[in-house]
Amino acid sequence: MIGTSIVTACSALITALEADSALSAAGVNISYDAPVVPEDLTTNDGDYEAIWIGDAEETEDVPLLTAGHLHRDETIDQVLVVQVLKPGSLGTQLAADTRAVEILTRVQDVLANSVDLGVTDPGRFEAVVTRWKLHRGVLGNGQGHGSRFDVTVQFTARLTPS
Repeated sequence: MIGTSIVTACSALITALEADSALSAAGVNISYDAPVVPEDLTTNDGDYEAIWIGDAEETEDVPLLTAGHLHRDETIDQVLVVQVLKPGSLGTQLAADTRAVEILTRVQDVLANSVDLGVTDPGRFEAVVTRWKLHRGVLGNGQGHGSRFDVTVQFTARLTPS
């Protein structure tokens, strides 16, 4: 493999999260793409819970200079967005934060139990949660609250030219 493992890594992450029975049973919207959220959620719309791929940043190192193939160790800090919107009078900040933490915990469990996400090319690959940032606030219509984790999933891969 040459270039970058970004698409392989993100696709494997989304596939692993979609396969998680706890997330799917709870109706969490999981997508590679950012969701289109209704502009003015109301109580009748119910809670909105979603996970999607955000921005990424990559660094790489050459672990050993030798004649022949030049291997590169790629490290990608990939943002995975976990968002909970709770419209209406029952949509307190505490309720939104609590649910967002529950979903974050499932994401952490999925990665802890499958660090390679089933990726076989590149042959050396890992995905781990390294940090997160929490954003809180009132929904745009002033009716309810939202909680959003920007979770950094760090992908590391050994890239080998063909």
